[in-house]
Amino acid sequence: MKKILAILVACAFIVSCQWWHETFSSPEDCALWYCEQVGEAYLDGDSEEALELTADFMEWYAGLDVEDKVKVDAVIAENAGFDDYGYDEDYW
Repeated sequence: MKKILAILVACAFIVSCQWWHETFSSPEDCALWYCEQVGEAYLDGDSEEALELTADFMEWYAGLDVEDKVKVDAVIAENAGFDDYGYDEDYW
């Protein structure tokens, strides 16, 4: 019984939130999740993780149809501004 429980726990870690959001969430929710994850990675000082997430986002985005890309663009414009992470708009 312990082996089965250990296998289930391992499987839970293998199936990432990223896969879940890309597969089952709406494009808007997935884009928002990516915005939050990239922002948190930068705030934590983990630029490598942020760049990896950004590359994953771009790969996911490339596979969307035009209608979904328009929805995602709106979410990005609304939620991924630099001012959300402590920067002044005038700085850029």
